Amino acid sequence: MKNLMVLMFMFLFSMISYAQEATSVFLSKMEVEWLDKEIVELQNIYELINNAVKEDDAILISRNKTDIIKSVTNLSSNSRIFCNKMDLDLNRDDVSKNRLSDTPSNYYVEKRRKDPRSQELKLNMNHYNKFKSNCDLMAAIKNDLKASSFALQPNHEKTTGNLELISSFIVLAKNNNKIIQNNLTSE
Repeated sequence: MKNLMVLMFMFLFSMISYAQEATSVFLSKMEVEWLDKEIVELQNIYELINNAVKEDDAILISRNKTDIIKSVTNLSSNSRIFCNKMDLDLNRDDVSKNRLSDTPSNYYVEKRRKDPRSQELKLNMNHYNKFKSNCDLMAAIKNDLKASSFALQPNHEKTTGNLELISSFIVLAKNNNKIIQNNLTSE
């Protein structure tokens, strides 16, 4: 019984340490910069529209509604693309273990590190899972907003709910950006 408990402890410890193991993933520097700018732009548009709703300014809302739709759509779509890139990098080791190759096992990582357009992140599975979860929530919020036709007009029954959804979307986007920024390796 004692041996069984020791084996179970070792198994759980190895699983936890595997989950905490940081792996190199890569995004382009342009993508990282774009994410920063797009979140700031969405935050600014949201504040404009939120103030316009409070002041019943339908003209200001209509001028900025297209921008908020574009920003929410772009952030949702591109965050999913970033997530897929991370997934490819995280699972690349598993794929390369199953085939024989003349190239060293870290060839891809070293090649990307030398690329001046790439930005390396050291990501563990917990961070990746949180990023992926945020992407799923962002897509769900985008779909909810789309289903309501991004209703933001003053006195519309869905305006308050949609503003809250956009606010939640911004928080999720900032959380994903924080995951990226906190895991960037220094150049």
